[in-house]
Amino acid sequence: MTIYSLPSDRAYLEKLQVLKAGQRWFAFDVPMGNARNANAKRFGMTIWNFHCIDGTREFERWGITKNPETGEHWYRVAKERGRPTSQNRQSLWDALHIAAAMPQPFPMRAILKDGKTHRCSPDHVFDITDVRLQDDGSALWLKLQVPMAGIGTGCEEVALPNTHALDGSGPARKSRGHILPDEDYLAIRDAAVRTYLQDSMRAHELESLSAIYGINKGTASANFNNFRCLVAGETFKAPMRAFGLQLFVDAIVARLGERVVPNVIQAIEGYVHYAKTSLKQSALGFQAILSELKREAAQAQAVKELLIAGALPPSSGDGGSVDPVASELLREVWVRGPQHAAFRRALQRRWSDKCSVHGVACNDQLRASHIVAWSLDEALRGDVNNGLLLSVPLDNLFDRGLISFDDAGAIILSNKLTPDTCKHFGVHPGLRIAWDHLPASDKAALRATLARHRAQHGL
Repeated sequence: MTIYSLPSDRAYLEKLQVLKAGQRWFAFDVPMGNARNANAKRFGMTIWNFHCIDGTREFERWGITKNPETGEHWYRVAKERGRPTSQNRQSLWDALHIAAAMPQPFPMRAILKDGKTHRCSPDHVFDITDVRLQDDGSALWLKLQVPMAGIGTGCEEVALPNTHALDGSGPARKSRGHILPDEDYLAIRDAAVRTYLQDSMRAHELESLSAIYGINKGTASANFNNFRCLVAGETFKAPMRAFGLQLFVDAIVARLGERVVPNVIQAIEGYVHYAKTSLKQSALGFQAILSELKREAAQAQAVKELLIAGALPPSSGDGGSVDPVASELLREVWVRGPQHAAFRRALQRRWSDKCSVHGVACNDQLRASHIVAWSLDEALRGDVNNGLLLSVPLDNLFDRGLISFDDAGAIILSNKLTPDTCKHFGVHPGLRIAWDHLPASDKAALRATLARHRAQHGL
């Protein structure tokens, strides 16, 4: 019997001898930035005993396969096709390319992890002896050397598809100058928010970015200045990717609201002018972000003017008691405003454009739902930990306090919710928030806002 007793962080440190993985499914023995520069000495990752149905912990198929012709065991890492690849999965692909390009021998190891408990088995650590890319580019295949304890799980017999050697020349990237990968911009954004919108020390945050992520302090400092300039409405000149700019803009506008939008617009306009005149670059990505921000601001202003003119009834905020038709109209118009639009994009990134509960895209019928209502706490309006990305039926039920979620993420049903409504909307006690990819600090913050939601609605 396989005993899954190790938390992931302990498994990484004790069994794989690499750093804690945090939100990711892998780690090197050095920060990621150092690994990109070929300074790592080992790589570790978790492999699941079974693959889950999207957004659940329900069994879909065994994680490990056995080639019936050779008896070799392989683990398949699929690349999601037809939709954006999740941040965790993209990072793992990059890391495997980096590891495959290291001078040999380079230890690559994996520990078995349970899809139900999310704990690891100390007795089932595999050496990864080969990494191959499926010819159609849809998956990586990892060849596993089975330990004395066996594979510790069931497996499927699957013939290996056509593959070729992974030589490390794929998506692996180095942090050079302003050419930063997504995960570095995410880390810099969070550190800049703590520095300029909260009360953290700049020097401490820069030191942490260097120590934990391997990000050059000069590069991080330049991006910090860009963030500061966006808040203050000053022209910035340090180059950055449009992805990073969008992260910064969304973080600032979501937290500070419409009052900061003119500053952000002015700062971006300043950079675009500088890029055109001094760098001889069009900065098309920046121009697209600027145009969208101006459009959102104009729509929000139009709604205000209609309200002032009395053409629309006033809104009492999320969860209010205005006429439902008018409330729905106001809601659909308001979500195009800059602050809510930034909040929505942040939730879409966090949940990979999938419902926070169902774990599927729901044909894009998703709403950025505030946990503590918009009207109740201005400080939380743009906080990503005060939001869930919910399908339209779940959002409506949640907004009206007919459902909520407990500290474990499990759904709570109001006694006002009828069985017919539950059946119609597919609501049942087994639903839960699919938040296992989030760090403990974010889950703790979500629990706090969910507690307020439960208290507000008597659940």
